Amino acid sequence: MALFAPLVHLAERELGAHRDFSSVPASYWWAVISMTTVGYGDMVPRSLPGQVVALSSILSGILLMAFPVTSIFHTFSRSYSELKEQQQRAASPEPALREDSTRSASATEDSLQGPDGAGAPGDSADREWARTGPA
Repeated sequence: MALFAPLVHLAERELGAHRDFSSVPASYWWAVISMTTVGYGDMVPRSLPGQVVALSSILSGILLMAFPVTSIFHTFSRSYSELKEQQQRAASPEPALREDSTRSASATEDSLQGPDGAGAPGDSADREWARTGPA
């Protein structure tokens, strides 16, 4: 911007277009707007040298600002997604461990019970039933 603002001011001033590019600070406004690809259209170079400076300003704005911002955003987005996945992984094993321990405890109880659900063969309830008979 520090390069293109004075250049466009000189290019336009030399050919008598004092209206739009009246000062270097006004030319900085044009350079900022042009290089960020906003382009309001309130200031437009009218001379051929001014248009050449404008073209080079816009192209350098795209190369120096727009492409790096896109790359930075992509890197940030990828890092943010990875962070979210890590947080989900860190949060999910705890319930799975509790669920597994509950399943293993119920599986142990099921294996101790006989086919009729009365308990493992040879435990005290089986011995009591065998001694007293069916009720």
